[in-house]
Amino acid sequence: MRLFHARDTTSGRDTTVKVKKICYPDGSVDLVVHQIEGVYDTEEEFDVEWNMTPDKEGLVNFISLGLVDARKLVNALIEEIQS
Repeated sequence: MRLFHARDTTSGRDTTVKVKKICYPDGSVDLVVHQIEGVYDTEEEFDVEWNMTPDKEGLVNFISLGLVDARKLVNALIEEIQS
């Protein structure tokens, strides 16, 4: 699991992004990326806030990233794939 802070360049707000690899018994793998507004320093803090969101079905959230923060996302994806 990777957790990093970024700034949405459209809104100017701080946000936290969680990247997590999920492995299934059949050998398939998913990469899950969750993003919520605010700064959370641990997976536990992030999950508490995430779980307080009432209905996440169909949730689509867009974020605009500057180059430095986009690189953080790419690095988190690579690290999680390789873990």
